[in-house]
Amino acid sequence: MKIRHLFFFIIIIFVFAGCTHRCPDDFPINIRYFPYKKGNILSFHNTQGDTVSTTVQKVMQNKNKNVPWGSKGLCFADYFFSSSGEVQLNGNFNAFAYPGNSHFSTISLSVDISYNKFTIFFDRYFSFEGNNYNIFGDTILLSDGQESITIVKNKGITEWTDGNGEVWKLIN
Repeated sequence: MKIRHLFFFIIIIFVFAGCTHRCPDDFPINIRYFPYKKGNILSFHNTQGDTVSTTVQKVMQNKNKNVPWGSKGLCFADYFFSSSGEVQLNGNFNAFAYPGNSHFSTISLSVDISYNKFTIFFDRYFSFEGNNYNIFGDTILLSDGQESITIVKNKGITEWTDGNGEVWKLIN
């Protein structure tokens, strides 16, 4: 009887502790595209000489290491920032992989800028194979008609064009 209980106990431990799928060890979310820290003040000016500022309020980074066996969930890693002020900026990188894969295979990038009555929103998905996290290069240009956002590695959002076609550039 004791052997049966011991055997049952060992199986329970194996089920709850040892049955997980490992997620990729690497971290594809390159925070160099949004190198912000809480409290950073970002100022932008346009060709009319107007200046607007915003203060970074939140910066969060997260990654799961394991997914429970039998779960239909994906491995994920994400990075998020938000700011508030005369202009509001929000940025989000997400990466996804199937449990057991050695690298992430999908990255989504979302950026929105709210100023006056305009909101610029971009949401893009990028799929790739292997350890190819340099798909963005040094500059990411998100454009849709008249509105656009330029993101430069190690600088963040450097330029955006609002709904009136007014170009706002980051003041260094």
